[in-house]
Amino acid sequence: MAEDFGIADLNIEEKLFVDNSHPFPIPKIDDWSLIGLIRHRQLEELRSKITSLNITDEQIELLEDDPDEKGFAYEHLKGILENINYCFENNLDLVSFCH
Repeated sequence: MAEDFGIADLNIEEKLFVDNSHPFPIPKIDDWSLIGLIRHRQLEELRSKITSLNITDEQIELLEDDPDEKGFAYEHLKGILENINYCFENNLDLVSFCH
C-alpha cells in the first residue's frame, strides 16, 4: 500500500482484527478464524489514513493476470474501503470476520 497508494505504516489486517474484540458470546479466538470490531469513532481514524486509497474496477481488471495477485488484493481492499465508508456514513460500527 505504501508503494501504490502512498500509505505508509498501515497493516489493514491489524486494524481490522487488532484486539479480537467483539460483542458476540463466542469463546476468545487465539488463531483462525479472526473476528474484530471497529467502533465508529475508530473508523474515522482509519478512514483518514486511507483517503488516498482509490481503486477502480478497471484497475482490478487490468491486474487480474498479475503474478503477484495484485488484482485480487486490490479487489479486497476496495471492498474493505466500501464497508468502512458505509459504516462511517451511517454511524455504524464495523464487524470484520476472516476465515
